[in-house]
This record gives sequence, C-alpha cells and structure tokens, in this order.
Amino acid sequence: MNIDVDIQGELLPNWFTILVQLLSTAVLVFFFYKFLWKPVRKYLADKSALTQKPLEDALEKERQAELANNEAKEKLAAAAKKSESLVESGRKEGEKIKNDLVNEGQEKVRQMMENATAQIASDREKMEEEVKSDMVDVALLVAEKLAIEKSDEEGNRKMIEGFLKDLEDGQ
Repeated sequence: MNIDVDIQGELLPNWFTILVQLLSTAVLVFFFYKFLWKPVRKYLADKSALTQKPLEDALEKERQAELANNEAKEKLAAAAKKSESLVESGRKEGEKIKNDLVNEGQEKVRQMMENATAQIASDREKMEEEVKSDMVDVALLVAEKLAIEKSDEEGNRKMIEGFLKDLEDGQ
C-alpha cells in the first residue's frame, strides 16, 4: 500500500487561504465595529444614562431629606429649649405671684388682727365706762332710796336686795 500523502503540504497551511481568511475576518470585524459595536455601545450608554438618572435623583433626594431631617432636629431642639425656658420662667413667675399673695394675705391678717385688737380695746373701754356709769346710777338710786326711807339696817338690806332683784328682772 502505497500512501502518497504530502505530509508537509497537509501540515502547513496555504498562505493564500490564511491571507483570505485574515482579510475576511478584518472586514467582518470592521463591519461589526462600524455597524454593531458603536450602536450597541451607544445604546448601552443611553440605557446606563437612563438608569443612572433616577439613581442620581434618588441620591439627591436622600441628601435633601437628610438635610431637612437635620434641620428639623435642630428646630426641635431649639423648640425644646424654648419650651424649657418658658416653663422655667412660668414657674418663677408663679413662685413670685404665690409669694406676693402670701405676703399680701399675711399683711391683711396682721391688719385685721390690729383692727380687731383695737376694736376689742375700744369696746372694753366703752363697756367699762358703761359699767362705771351704771354703778354710779345704781349707787345714786340706792342712796336716794336710802335717804328717802331712812330706815333701819335690816330695812336697808331688804330694800337693796329688792332693788337688785328689780334690776335682774329687767326694770
């Protein structure tokens, strides 16, 4: 069996075929690059821009929300401080009013006590004068009755007891 095969020809490729394949691959790559790669890349860039825009908007809104939240926290802290100071000033004002009212009440009580003491002293003096006046009147009446009736000691005693009884009965 005689095999006559050109091993060297079979192992080494043909240069013309290689060159044609390289040229056809270059033409294909050129057309793919020109008509597919650029439009696909532009499409992907546009798609990326479309998806990137909402992300950027969301990040911006998140940043604005965080700023607004911080501002609200600051306002809340300021309002808490202000309400605390208002409560404190109200408490101080209440204490002042309470102290003023207590002092005013104590002054009124002191004044009422002085007036009552003065009134009691005045009433006592009037009563003492009335009692003295009544005693003088009684003594005069007794003396007058004694002088008119000039009786003995037992008679004087009965007359005074009768006179006192008349006074008790409301004569």
